[in-house]
Amino acid sequence: MGAFGDQGSSRRSRKKKAGMQVEARAIRQPDGPFLQESLELEDPRTDEVLVELRATGVCHTDLGARDQSIPAALPVVRGHEGAGVVRAVGSGVTGLAPGDHVVMSHVYCGACVNCRAGQVSYCKDVVPRTLFGLWGGRDEPIERFSS
Repeated sequence: MGAFGDQGSSRRSRKKKAGMQVEARAIRQPDGPFLQESLELEDPRTDEVLVELRATGVCHTDLGARDQSIPAALPVVRGHEGAGVVRAVGSGVTGLAPGDHVVMSHVYCGACVNCRAGQVSYCKDVVPRTLFGLWGGRDEPIERFSS
């Protein structure tokens, strides 16, 4: 059973990995509330960082996913804005270590004309990277919770 129980069965099937229990706000239905839930979070993969959030924001894109003006498979845990402390890093991560304090925002490529001009908010890939978890040569969304 996935992090979202039977409702998560549409997600790609994966071998269950070690992880931990976390508290998160999940959206289960269009226009539904953000529900406080205990979920199982996988350990970070090679290129991922686990951050213990100390503060977070709700972006208009999170609200768009809830009301489905931005298509999102449900159930979902949204969020890309926050500040916290790095708790673990994947084996391929450089430049960050457990205990580092970080601020998180949207994900950008760093290579397109807008990124090179310092306009990372206008990255050509900001929408698929930030809203749908598509980056790093992956053709499927990144799933943060075990399934």
